[in-house]
Amino acid sequence: MSRRSTSRLLYGGAAVCLALDVLGVADWGGRAALAIVLGTVCLRLGLGMMAPLRVGEKSHPPVDVISEAGIPVYTCAGCGTQVILLRKGNDRPPRHCGEAMRFDVVPEEPALPGSAQGQA
Repeated sequence: MSRRSTSRLLYGGAAVCLALDVLGVADWGGRAALAIVLGTVCLRLGLGMMAPLRVGEKSHPPVDVISEAGIPVYTCAGCGTQVILLRKGNDRPPRHCGEAMRFDVVPEEPALPGSAQGQA
């Protein structure tokens, strides 16, 4: 049974139980059935909302990322946050501000004399 048809069945059952309860036909057993159905619906909806947070399987073992062209970074298009990529565990980009980040290679600039990086 598909997820959609299961949801429709649960919603339909909840509607029938609620209608019976409102009409006064249902006794305590009907109310208990209504509670079970509504609890199941809430559980299914809650698990459905949490599904995107599941950890996916890694497509390959983590590897160090070394680029001769520069520093590999992921950039958030929404706020500009940059994350330096040191190890790669899968092929999916990280998410920030609710969207996938953009991959860039930033050219590495030499340290300037007198800067904090150039001083020993």
